[in-house]
Amino acid sequence: MNRIPSNSVARRERGFALLITITLLAFLVLLLVSLASLTRVETQVASNNQQLSQARQNALMALNIAVGQLQKYAGPDQRTTARADLENTPGQNNSQWVGVYGSSVAGDYTATPESIATALTSPTNIMVDTTNAADPRRNTGSPARLLNWLVSGNEITPFDPRRTSGDVGALGQITTAPAAASIPYKPAGTVANLTETTAALATNLTITNASNVTRPARLLVGQNSVTSSLNGSQPIDYVVAPAVDITVPAASVPGMGSGSPVTVGRYAWWVGDEGVKARVNLPLAGTDISLTNDEKFEQQRNAFSNSTRAAIELMASDTPSWTASMPALNSPRIDTLYSPDAATLAPIVSPKQVPLASTNAPAMSTALKYRFHDVTTQSTSVLADTNAGGLKRDLSILLDPSYTPAATDPTADLNRMWVPHSGDNGGFVASGGFAIPTWRHLRSFAQTRVPTASSDPNALSVPVRLPTYDKPNKTTVPADADHVGAAPVITYFSLGFRAAPVATPAPGVEIHMNLYPLVVIWNPYNVTLRAPAAQADGSNFEVGVQPSHDGQVNVELEADIAGTWTSRGRFNFLRTHYGNNGNFIRFRLKCPDILPGQSLVFSLPVTSSGQVYNQQNILENIEPEPGAYVSVPFRTGPAGSPTNITILAGEENLSYRLAASPGTQSASFLGGGGINIYLGEPSSLSSLTTTGGANDAANRAFFNPSATNRRWYSTAQDMDWSGLVVTPPFQEPGPLVHDTIASEPTYVFQTQALFSGQGSNAQLNANQYMFATRWLAQGNMRAVRSGRTRRDNNYNVLFTATAGQPLYTFPWQKFINGPGPDSDRTSAGQGHDWLGGAPVDVGLFEFPYENQPLQSIGQLQHANLSLVGAYPAYPVGNSLADFRLVSGGASFSTTPPGWQIARVDSGTGAQGIGKLGSDMRGYYDISYLLNRNLWDRYYFSTVPATGAISATQTFPNTRHLRYNPAIDVQNPDRSAAGLMVAGAFNINSTSEQAWRAILGGGNQLRFNPENPGSPSTNTLKTTFSRFIRPNGDDNPNDAWKGYRSLDENEIAQLARDIVTEIRNRGPFVSLGDFVNRRLVDNSGTPGEDESYRGTIQAAIDATTTSSSTRFPTNDAGDTFWAQDQLITSSGTRVNQESQYTMGYYGRPLVEGRRNTSTTAERPYGGRSSFAPKYITQADILSKIGAGLSGRSDTFTIRTYGETVNPVLPDTDPNYITGRAWCEAVVQRLPEYVESSVNAWDSPGNGSVSQTFGRKFKIISFRWLSPNDI
Repeated sequence: MNRIPSNSVARRERGFALLITITLLAFLVLLLVSLASLTRVETQVASNNQQLSQARQNALMALNIAVGQLQKYAGPDQRTTARADLENTPGQNNSQWVGVYGSSVAGDYTATPESIATALTSPTNIMVDTTNAADPRRNTGSPARLLNWLVSGNEITPFDPRRTSGDVGALGQITTAPAAASIPYKPAGTVANLTETTAALATNLTITNASNVTRPARLLVGQNSVTSSLNGSQPIDYVVAPAVDITVPAASVPGMGSGSPVTVGRYAWWVGDEGVKARVNLPLAGTDISLTNDEKFEQQRNAFSNSTRAAIELMASDTPSWTASMPALNSPRIDTLYSPDAATLAPIVSPKQVPLASTNAPAMSTALKYRFHDVTTQSTSVLADTNAGGLKRDLSILLDPSYTPAATDPTADLNRMWVPHSGDNGGFVASGGFAIPTWRHLRSFAQTRVPTASSDPNALSVPVRLPTYDKPNKTTVPADADHVGAAPVITYFSLGFRAAPVATPAPGVEIHMNLYPLVVIWNPYNVTLRAPAAQADGSNFEVGVQPSHDGQVNVELEADIAGTWTSRGRFNFLRTHYGNNGNFIRFRLKCPDILPGQSLVFSLPVTSSGQVYNQQNILENIEPEPGAYVSVPFRTGPAGSPTNITILAGEENLSYRLAASPGTQSASFLGGGGINIYLGEPSSLSSLTTTGGANDAANRAFFNPSATNRRWYSTAQDMDWSGLVVTPPFQEPGPLVHDTIASEPTYVFQTQALFSGQGSNAQLNANQYMFATRWLAQGNMRAVRSGRTRRDNNYNVLFTATAGQPLYTFPWQKFINGPGPDSDRTSAGQGHDWLGGAPVDVGLFEFPYENQPLQSIGQLQHANLSLVGAYPAYPVGNSLADFRLVSGGASFSTTPPGWQIARVDSGTGAQGIGKLGSDMRGYYDISYLLNRNLWDRYYFSTVPATGAISATQTFPNTRHLRYNPAIDVQNPDRSAAGLMVAGAFNINSTSEQAWRAILGGGNQLRFNPENPGSPSTNTLKTTFSRFIRPNGDDNPNDAWKGYRSLDENEIAQLARDIVTEIRNRGPFVSLGDFVNRRLVDNSGTPGEDESYRGTIQAAIDATTTSSSTRFPTNDAGDTFWAQDQLITSSGTRVNQESQYTMGYYGRPLVEGRRNTSTTAERPYGGRSSFAPKYITQADILSKIGAGLSGRSDTFTIRTYGETVNPVLPDTDPNYITGRAWCEAVVQRLPEYVESSVNAWDSPGNGSVSQTFGRKFKIISFRWLSPNDI
């Protein structure tokens, strides 16, 4: 049966359809909503991307501006950079800003000394502020002129970098620096709202500009980059830069109308200096596993004398909050967290990678975050001359025997090493410049090589060679060419005399004057001096002595005849050869090879007694024989036909004596005399005689080792024994006695080198004059000629002389030695006495070694360029004010221009006008002038001068990297274009931690300096050695040999003291400027006169005594230095006061004080200062100098860009719509900005390359996030 459907079913079907319809509509609505949302998201993302892109564009624009500013200001060679904390008080905000400086003084190597000194003392050229005399930052004496601070906002600083037509002079000097008010932002600007926790996104930072207007600022280096020291609540290591508005015309922004320009974004940038940091990825020498064992050892041997890395392990591992006092020097260090091995450092290209190579990565990462401003992996330097511009020239090639300089070459053999004073003319050299060393002298030093085939240190030797300078025939006679020589030094000459018969007294027996010579010669080198070939008679040296006086030097032989003393004859010590002309009393020496530092005694053997003096009698290297003599007849009659005096009949038993001759003829033996001595080649001349008047040219030539017929290794002249109290007779009355063995001299005249210690052979009595000095710091005992310059009056300060009767404490042998196999030797250094039962050997100088190149200008301190004894023993690398170059005094009414480094005046009553004073018109600060002419202009590449060079070859100085293999690095003028220096360190760095690492570059070196011929597992501390191969260990109390080791606390102290001196003297415009002393004092530093010594030397001498918080480099408490004598003055006899009041000498400089108001202190005021164990500035520069630079060439630029909503107020949270940060590392290269100009050439006047210098190139780039800031 069929049923009819019910209504309920229909209703159910209709409801389901409605539900489906509603659901579909809901899905449709959802879809529409989703599509709308997606559109809004996409629109927002696009907007955000656009804002980020615009912000990045702003950041990139900032980068372009920063690079452009860097090129403009730092592109030319004659620029340097320094952090703001050099000029400003340390511990302040903005201390990491970088300033660019130029020099107000032209770097002209043809300038005369007086013009140099005038320019560098003129208040218009240097930092001197008399209205703020107590401010040390305003009175540094620096010629640096600030050009700009490299931060955003300073792009508008007015400076025209063009030469001549702009603000730069024709020689690159700054003629018009920007006025202080014209630089918009300075480090002294006040930063507000900066705290330790300030984030990169902070918008409330502000800084005041030069007009004291507050402007927005942005954080570029913050808590995610560096763990900062705090000065109160201020993080001093953060970097904040002004935010510069980017504006557009108002009309270009919809709805803004036509009003003032509208800000649509901002940018900020900061240039960080990588050159003031220590490079972290320089490996320890000898740790490269790819090298052979021999190659590793060669690296280690070279690294002992030249630092090849930075000792990051010596840096502090944290930095306590800034307080009134500096952080403790002995605070925890990075130490073993850092490994210097090549295998761990080779892959590192960023400081953030360093912890990955550490045994404790988290601890190392924490430590390095403190050291953000102290370490780098990027710093590389161009080998450029920051003083005069251009690339440096290569001394490795220029000084090699294979190189022959052209006549136009500045290093041509005949060229003086500095331009003479304009008034230095005449004298022995008609054109002037006498005793200024030539390039031939330096070349001869570099070419005198010590063979190293033998492992026996005593077998290391050089042959004796005559030192020569200014000989008239030097261009035609090879033996007369300028040469530093290698020779022993005569340090003692005693000549006794006694009247005696030649046989038992009888009628007709001749009466002679017996002569008793005693001589000491010293090898001042740390290698053996091979004695010259012997003459036919077995001799190989000659010595001469001449007692001197204005008139004759006579004694009278008198006999007691019937109670009356009657003259029987006269003996003239200037006429021993018997003629009308004065002559030297000469002897020959039979000398063996002289081992390093040894002093040999020479005396007549007893077998010579009774022989007649013939000017060729031979002294032998034996124990002193006080009874051995040769004799000269007493003569009478005319010079042409003299008659020998004999004993007359009936007079054989009379009493005889030696008495004073009539008038002043014996004044020389009564206190008015002196002595001249020499050591030379055996001469075939029958006599060495004067031929003219007291001071005519012929007589001066008699004493001049530069004269054609003089072959003298050294001569010491004008040593007075004025003031003696001697009562005649010179030989006590008594019968004449013939005794060839036991009769000793009855009167002695004697001279000796005035070494440090008083001992038994310095001043023996209160009547003897002497002038004690720091004989190594302020004199050169091995100089060819030691005498009185025009800056001396009464003294040759390197020697003292005396005369008198042995009966009254004037012994013939004034030094104490002992028996045994060394009885034929004596000492040098502290005196001639034996100490501790043995002679003291003193080797002070060395020559380069075969197969080991010179690596640093500092190693040239050993070159004997001080040709006269008044100049310092180690002139290159040291810089002490010469005590002869002073401004006032009764004898000097004027202070001529340039007196600070050169003088040509003589003064009233100057006895130095005779002999040396007449030959040598100019007197110079030789260290200042040598440093100025060497440190910036030249370098040692260590490239072999001959043979093939491969493109990948490593050089002995491993920090010289091959930059352009296409450049011929064996061309001395082009090698600097093909090389760059890894980790070169800017001398203006104020990073105490970085200085620790630089000074400590030798730390952990595996090398044994006492056995340099064999590899060693011995690990050294930080060492400084004056010698490439020291003859001793590092015991600081064995002062005359060896090397020094400093611990980590001593390095920290020295680093801190160096930074103090940099702040008191800088900025430095060149390496020479840094090495040299200032020529004016900093009135704001009452404890130090900056014109007294160089930067590093002042730092060395700043800390002298040790304590729990002080760690001196040279410790006055060490036994040796505690016993070393200070320079003192008795006012009359010892360091005669009149030398000071007359203006010949400056007392504070003689005594080694820090300034005029302080007193002398040990050890720097001691007479032994600058002994081998006394670390000097030159010693440090020998080790680290090759890695120092006058400027920086690597910079890190951080920039920031933001976009803003111009319709919102800047206080609105949505005002900033986009932010971006980036970082780029920029490297200056040898090439000029114009590729058409060769790197080694000088750009044309007015050219773009002359204006903007060498090109900067971005070598790395990355975008940063706020987490990187």
